[in-house]
Amino acid sequence: MFTDTYKSVGVPKIGTVIATERSTDPGQTIGVAFEAKNEGIRMNSIGVSTFADRTELSGIANADDKVLMVNTYQDLADAVGNVVTMVCPAQNLTTWIPPTTTTSTTTTQAPEITTPSRTKRSPISGPCEHCELRNGVGYNPHPEDCDKFIQCYFGENNEIVGAYRQCPWGQYWDQEVLTCRPAENVVCHKEKCRLPGLLSYPYGNIKNNRAYWKCNLGKSVSLCCPEGYLYRPYQGCVEFNGKTETCPPIVYHEGACDMRPVFGNATYYERIVHGNWIRMPCAPGTHYDPTECACSLFYPTYISNECKPELFISFDGTEIKDDSGKNNYIENHNVSIRKINGSSYGYFDGNSKIVIPRFANFESKDFVIKMNYSHTPNDRLESLISNGDDCCDNVPSMALVKSKRNVHYMIKTVDDKTREDSVATFHLPSIADPHNNWNEVYYIHDSLRLEGRSNGIRQEDFAVGKIKKTKAGLQIELEDLFQNFTGLIDYVAVYLCRPSHL
Repeated sequence: MFTDTYKSVGVPKIGTVIATERSTDPGQTIGVAFEAKNEGIRMNSIGVSTFADRTELSGIANADDKVLMVNTYQDLADAVGNVVTMVCPAQNLTTWIPPTTTTSTTTTQAPEITTPSRTKRSPISGPCEHCELRNGVGYNPHPEDCDKFIQCYFGENNEIVGAYRQCPWGQYWDQEVLTCRPAENVVCHKEKCRLPGLLSYPYGNIKNNRAYWKCNLGKSVSLCCPEGYLYRPYQGCVEFNGKTETCPPIVYHEGACDMRPVFGNATYYERIVHGNWIRMPCAPGTHYDPTECACSLFYPTYISNECKPELFISFDGTEIKDDSGKNNYIENHNVSIRKINGSSYGYFDGNSKIVIPRFANFESKDFVIKMNYSHTPNDRLESLISNGDDCCDNVPSMALVKSKRNVHYMIKTVDDKTREDSVATFHLPSIADPHNNWNEVYYIHDSLRLEGRSNGIRQEDFAVGKIKKTKAGLQIELEDLFQNFTGLIDYVAVYLCRPSHL
């Protein structure tokens, strides 16, 4: 029977019996069900197999329409729509929302399951940028950790919510198939064990003092220190007299969440069932929290993605233009669009460039560039992007340059107080995917530091002040001090603010 200890006020009490055959004492079984119904519990019954007794199941349920008969558990899975409608009547709390239609007609049959479509969404800022869509939910790899990923939810009025998820023990997120898989079977661009000399590292942000990743031939393997030992970075497993946690660690809400928020009404959520979304209510006094994948006593606070790109060149379509919505004027000098395996890229032949005059003499507290380019090792120093030019003696004050094995960062800033110039430079290794040679890089300046990221490897240096002005706009791939870039670019994004995920 139900107890009052954990009950929620105003929430119906529901009981469901699933039977594969007749019980040993049908009279006693029906009697117990009768007691439950006297306590206000709504009883349902499901018979699975031809050996289930319809008469007994009718005695258990509140009414004949609360009885469902199927032959196998697979039939039960296929009839989940009927089960939901039977247990939770549609007029009270359930609405079926087909993913490919706008009709509001309530459906009581589970629709035919189709292969989920994957779509590249329009560019946005934040962790949901360029996410892959499946059944209306976006997925992105975590920007730093291979064993985490991001689920993204989109409202009709451009609301965006991103929730960080943890893969199960020993698994990495695989963006190709949009699921977590054993780490040894996933090629992750952020693989930390590629770093020379790294033998092991802590197991993410899971609070477990025995869990760690061990590097084996450039791949991460999840391990636990023995009982009585804990893991310490750079030391490995060391003896410990205090309390150690259970390992492998217990992680709640592992993997993807099969629910999504209802924007504008947090007292409801939607759950995916056989490719269709079912709307359900949270218990009174609770609200659905997408970060917890559950209804919570705390009202969820959605962080808006207010930092939007000032410039976004995706090279999609038939012309090279700004896709950020800011309609920046772009000068295209012989850059062409190439289609490869259904995707579009900008092709630079060594004598081509893109100029964005909007960024001539610009000033900003924050300045962020994100770009993805094909890395072809050679002995040349090739300019990727800068604010210098090849015609008018405008020496760049910021530049990204590639060499055979590295990406080089340069900045010249002006101190607001002393008006003195200072220069910061450093380089990061290019660890491109061996299968396609793509390199994703970030150039981040916040008036205090210059930060660089190259495929998950990060470095920073002091760079106090704003970037020194030049009369040249941003130049992509052609600059007088370095050789001209030859290759492909997937996209270029420029922000005058710092996205929340960086």
